[in-house]
Amino acid sequence: MLILLLVAGFFSGIATVFAATVPLAGTALPHTQITLTNHDITAYVQDKSSATTKPKVSFAQINSKPTVLGDQTVATPSTEKVNSPQKLGKSHYTISLFGDSMIDTMGKDLPHLTKILKARFPSTQFTLINHGTGATNIDNGFAHLTNSYSYLGETRPAVLEQNPDILVIESFAYNHWDNTQSDLDRQWTTLAKIVGLVKTKSPDTKIILAAAIAPFCPTYTDGSANLPQPRKQIECETVKAYLQNVVRFAQSEGYPLVNAYAASLQGNEGNPKHVNSGDHIHPSDAGKELFSKLLLSQIEKIL
Repeated sequence: MLILLLVAGFFSGIATVFAATVPLAGTALPHTQITLTNHDITAYVQDKSSATTKPKVSFAQINSKPTVLGDQTVATPSTEKVNSPQKLGKSHYTISLFGDSMIDTMGKDLPHLTKILKARFPSTQFTLINHGTGATNIDNGFAHLTNSYSYLGETRPAVLEQNPDILVIESFAYNHWDNTQSDLDRQWTTLAKIVGLVKTKSPDTKIILAAAIAPFCPTYTDGSANLPQPRKQIECETVKAYLQNVVRFAQSEGYPLVNAYAASLQGNEGNPKHVNSGDHIHPSDAGKELFSKLLLSQIEKIL
């Protein structure tokens, strides 16, 4: 698990607890092509550490330290539509973003999203809630929907307790299990469980699924977990498989999708300008801007 590996690098890691998952009726399972050999996967699984603890600071705080971005310029909205003020049906909306550290590092107040929402809807007030938690897989994240939880010394209410108008569900791909069909199916069925629970507990909440930015394998985890080859490549390709899986899930089930994965690809690799140059995992300012812009386009469609 990548972020578990990252946390092990910074701290001592976090223990993973898996919950049983049950697919919703009528939910088809994906058919994902696995590119790694059984030998590679076995070597990787045997090498993983299982003893971990929680981080003492958030990944957002880690990434708040100044870094030299070089040519990583902040992406700006490229269409007039983004900057054209619009008026919505209500004066106030609550939007929650739910995921792992790829959401956590977007910032507590989600400043990139706040900026473009204000520009697009100046007469509308938005309450933006960051429910990103580092070192959290999708099973553990599922429990946060209906149960309050503690993160970095802060007690947070359950996600659905805050009655969001929109819930953005990210893939948790960077806190993955293994690159096997059974584990990819497990991600798929857990996404189905999350969607089903939201529909049951909060039927008025609109759902947007999201795939985070693509990783850049040549430098993946450099400066943070510092994974050696071939483990670096195995981890990176596994992240891609889980990101592709949530894209297929959203398309199969007909949900709006923030596909930052595809938008950040440059050939078969993630574009380095979208990746933080300090840890080579999380989004840079350009990556956060890209994700926020893509999210805005989906918000416009459903409000």
